[in-house]
Amino acid sequence: MIGVKVSHLRGRPSEWFALSDMMRIEARRSIGRAFFPAIAVLAGFLAAGSLAEIPLWIDTSIVVRDTALVLGPVLAGAAAWMAGRERVRGMEELLESTARPAGARTLTTAAATTLWGVLAYAVVAAGLIGWTYFRGAWGEPPIWPIVTGLLTVLACASLGYALGAWLHSRFTAPLVAVALFSVLYFPVGLPETSPLHWLTPTIRMEGSVYYGLFPNLGLEHSVFLTGLALASLAAAGLRRARMSPVAWGITLAGSFLVAVGAGMVWAGGYRAESMFAADLPVIPHTPICNERRPVAVCVHPAYKSLLEDLSAHANWTLEPLLGLPGVPERLEQGAVGMTPEEAGGTLTFADGLTLGPAASSQSKLSVISSAVPVYDLVVDLNNPAVAATGEDARKVQDSISYWLYNRGNPFPCKEVSGNWRTICEAAERFEQMQPTRQRAWLEENWADLRAGKLGMEDLP
Repeated sequence: MIGVKVSHLRGRPSEWFALSDMMRIEARRSIGRAFFPAIAVLAGFLAAGSLAEIPLWIDTSIVVRDTALVLGPVLAGAAAWMAGRERVRGMEELLESTARPAGARTLTTAAATTLWGVLAYAVVAAGLIGWTYFRGAWGEPPIWPIVTGLLTVLACASLGYALGAWLHSRFTAPLVAVALFSVLYFPVGLPETSPLHWLTPTIRMEGSVYYGLFPNLGLEHSVFLTGLALASLAAAGLRRARMSPVAWGITLAGSFLVAVGAGMVWAGGYRAESMFAADLPVIPHTPICNERRPVAVCVHPAYKSLLEDLSAHANWTLEPLLGLPGVPERLEQGAVGMTPEEAGGTLTFADGLTLGPAASSQSKLSVISSAVPVYDLVVDLNNPAVAATGEDARKVQDSISYWLYNRGNPFPCKEVSGNWRTICEAAERFEQMQPTRQRAWLEENWADLRAGKLGMEDLP
């Protein structure tokens, strides 16, 4: 009796060794091994091109997640091919006679194929995270987008394997890859009132170093994708063992998680207009400032690398206006809109960045150019009468604003027409005046200019 128990216990390690041997063999034979270098390089290349010039963890996390758009469909096609490998080679009946259960073979083949996709995702993610850390990004990366991308890869592989196991065609693998690529993109184009729009794990996300991510659907997407992966993998096993209570139980449990995840998204009632609501708490941080110039400039620590350029740009832009009423002596980067105040006050400017799939359009210039909202200085926003300003008065304000923006550069007035040409020519005439005359005119007419009481005939 004791001998039986000892032999039974001794036999368990051999089962694990056999399973590891099967995994090693399947990983070497998997088509995912051939795809691994290509998809890792392609995903890494596309991801690197999507990073902004400013190192932001929140941006990197979204870019890491979006690598699943490439890795997921390709891995699904590879898994579908591996699932139909035995059938294509006419080996199904031969393998039925082996001692190893069919479910174990299914799980091992699927896991070995998925392993290469997960490894590619990990390599790309590690490279992006390491590069962002090397560049001195502030804070720490949000975890949910990275987890969502990983689960997307796993769910795509499982779904691809299930489709390959049930659909008997040589065209299954390429069609699965194309279909999943379309499925990942299609819901984004649906109306924002549709829950399907928010259900896709690669939904466009807005990011802010002040508020974080929106929509922050990491938990909902994780539940949905985990259920999809489990249900798909169990469904693949049901093809060989259709009466297996374990396979049926996992299928039902996975389907339940899919329904729960979808229900959580639906119950959330997400809308684009609720992005970064005013009542959201701001992530704690300590601004850093440059006070060595006439106009002090303070930025979020995530934008520390831009502080010198921002300070130089702001002081150059405001130089002709320093000392005039309503011109600030301090600029602070903030999470709210521009709020100019009276002389000696503070002007708050937003960072001007949009994160996510459009990250490739981001640049340092987008932040620098938004640092000084000149038009909001030329217009007295605190004066109720400004709302009734006529078109002629707005042209004057636009002319001075354009002069401040474009000062020192050629004015392309011949390339435009209509009202904008009139504004451009007025700004160009003002640029050609001596600085002393410009300052004298501004001191004499600044209050009326901001109040909208000047016409084009009042410009020199």
